[in-house]
Amino acid sequence: MRKYDWEFKHKAIIKAIKNGIKPTARELKISKNTLKRWIKIYKEKGLKNEEFKIEKLIVFLKESRPNITLKEIQKILKDKNISISLKKIYFVLKKIWNE
Repeated sequence: MRKYDWEFKHKAIIKAIKNGIKPTARELKISKNTLKRWIKIYKEKGLKNEEFKIEKLIVFLKESRPNITLKEIQKILKDKNISISLKKIYFVLKKIWNE
């Protein structure tokens, strides 16, 4: 059984929602059932789980590059097809710093 990382799954889900499950599954060489399961999980738990993973990524970027700016974090996330405001990035980091 092949393991797929979160980024691959996320892109596959978004692409399937836009273009359909069958063509996306064929293009990415994964089964339609696997893709349907990912979409179902995404719809059920997606936002909480996805937000958590994005927050972890923001914290990782800040910890690995202490001098990184909020704008640079936003650009890195945008390159990964994750749209997030500077205000949200700030509040994520503020929440972590205050713990």
